[in-house]
Amino acid sequence: MKQITLFLKVMIVYHVVSRSQAQVEVNCDENVNLSCSCHDSKDFLALTWYKMNGGESSVIIISGDDKEMLTFPRPAKLGKGESLHLQKVTPQDSGTYKCIITVGLGYKNKECKVDLLVHACTTPTPNVLTTTVNSSKHVEDLPIMWSILGYLAVGSVKVLLSCITIMVIRACRIGSSRHVPQN
Repeated sequence: MKQITLFLKVMIVYHVVSRSQAQVEVNCDENVNLSCSCHDSKDFLALTWYKMNGGESSVIIISGDDKEMLTFPRPAKLGKGESLHLQKVTPQDSGTYKCIITVGLGYKNKECKVDLLVHACTTPTPNVLTTTVNSSKHVEDLPIMWSILGYLAVGSVKVLLSCITIMVIRACRIGSSRHVPQN
């Protein structure tokens, strides 16, 4: 019974922890808004976004109406509801983003995380054969008769070459047996 209780407690903790971190999946070259899920009111002193790269690299700091871009290598804006807006994301943008809300005295600061997964960029490769066949209006299927005649011609040449080879081998054997000295 104790094991079941322990198992249930572990599952509850896992469920609570896994739900506190949002996950967003997008395709390459799409725009994305990462929402700060722990943000629930306009009463805060500062809102800071970080991208987790081993260490923390600051993205945007907002204090009241001031918006300031810091050490983030790509353009980013503040979106609706203080979400982090990234345009035309690439797989390099994948990772964990952290939103920290700093509030006034007497209140608890909040922190939440969002995992961003950007799928690999794919470049369409043109199918040259399909493009060529579709662009040419003169391509027609070969009649079955031409196919059969082609196979018969190739087969006949093989049989003819095989017969010539056999005759040459026999002639060589007969010729070499005539020149063998007899004791």
